[in-house]
Amino acid sequence: MIGVGVIGYGRWGPNPARNLASLDDARVVAVCDHHGERLERATHDLPGVRTSPDHRDLLADPSVDAVVVATPSATHFDLAMLALAAGKHVWVEKPIAETVAQALRLADEADRRARVLVVDHTLVYGAGVRRLAELIDAGELGTLLHLDATRMSLGRFQDVNVIADLGVHDFAILDPLVKERPLAVSANGRAHFTGAPEDAATVWLDYPGGATAQVSVSWIAPVRSRRLTVTGTRRMAVHHELEPAAPLEIHDKHATPRSDPAHPGVLRVDCHDGVAWRPEVDAADPLQALARHFVDCVLAGRRPLTDARAGARMVELIEAANRSMRDGGRPVELAPAGDRT
Repeated sequence: MIGVGVIGYGRWGPNPARNLASLDDARVVAVCDHHGERLERATHDLPGVRTSPDHRDLLADPSVDAVVVATPSATHFDLAMLALAAGKHVWVEKPIAETVAQALRLADEADRRARVLVVDHTLVYGAGVRRLAELIDAGELGTLLHLDATRMSLGRFQDVNVIADLGVHDFAILDPLVKERPLAVSANGRAHFTGAPEDAATVWLDYPGGATAQVSVSWIAPVRSRRLTVTGTRRMAVHHELEPAAPLEIHDKHATPRSDPAHPGVLRVDCHDGVAWRPEVDAADPLQALARHFVDCVLAGRRPLTDARAGARMVELIEAANRSMRDGGRPVELAPAGDRT
């Protein structure tokens, strides 16, 4: 049985707490938060849980084997490092840290102490995303050409900008689909309210194999949209995140370039427009799947799918997008993988 402590019981903290508490081999034993009303909520949600306003009480508790860090982004690095130093396994909300350097320090510390550190890139664990990755790996879509992700709503403004808040979800989803590190990142975005971070942005990723990806995010859209379109040389796919019962749609459509002997130098493109179908996909909750994965990794001493180094790759994309955005959209080339992650 794994004893879990949760630091931060505000907007998100109750979600991993609830999913971990539902497992037979995990138990939430302690919750820490600075707000008394949140601790009262934790006591109601998790009968018998110990509560404290001081995270040091939780980290010193020998019954706590693993710690969930569900606090504002600026505190992730310090709290996760303290938890590792206390010998705890760690589940940290996204983004893992504010800088790549911090993320890599956490990765090194987790390795040094032989502790499991998972980053809550929940959507990577969704059955639709996993099935889409399988189809891509099997060559069902052919060679990847372009991926287009849209994530918009009338959102909750955060302590970070919309790229770090929403865009990081799609960066994490693209990671196991493309399986390449981007060569360059470019971005444009705007802050429409004085004193607030950027609330709408578009990020463009260029990959070594020739594929491209576009990620569009916004906190100021009237309709909630969570959609990923994948274009391959054989087929195309659409992942509808807001339709968990049938999230994946495969289209027998493709475009094929050809030369025209009658018009040398003129390129023609033939478009094949076939049928569409929805493959059967398990409707399991991705957060429940992540909770199960985390506990299994702790029990078996395995490296999680979204470990600290995966988290560092996401922070690297956030950093590059922010640099590009603040330099008028100029592409930012990424350092070779061996130099960063």
